[in-house]
Amino acid sequence: MARGPDAGEAWRRAAARRFAAAGAITIAGAVVATAASGTAALIGWAILGVGLVLVVSLVFLEVGYSEDRERREEAERRRRAAKPARTSPPRHASPGRPGPRRRRG
Repeated sequence: MARGPDAGEAWRRAAARRFAAAGAITIAGAVVATAASGTAALIGWAILGVGLVLVVSLVFLEVGYSEDRERREEAERRRRAAKPARTSPPRHASPGRPGPRRRRG
């Protein structure tokens, strides 16, 4: 999965494509189920059912993805909080204090 400023947009586009495909299958099944008769109508109802199962499955998939994103963001916040922030310069660079001594010879 992409990271950075476009990551949010990338997962939204991917989710939209998945839902569009499932929606198209559902609509196709509904059209066939209502327009046809006999065996074709049964096939249409089956396609409609498959499309609805896909839609519900995708809802659960997106919930899982959102939980994964939240966990990743929380881990990143904890990692940043655990990292000590430098508020003062390093000891050897302090004014009035000599740096490390070099041995001669």
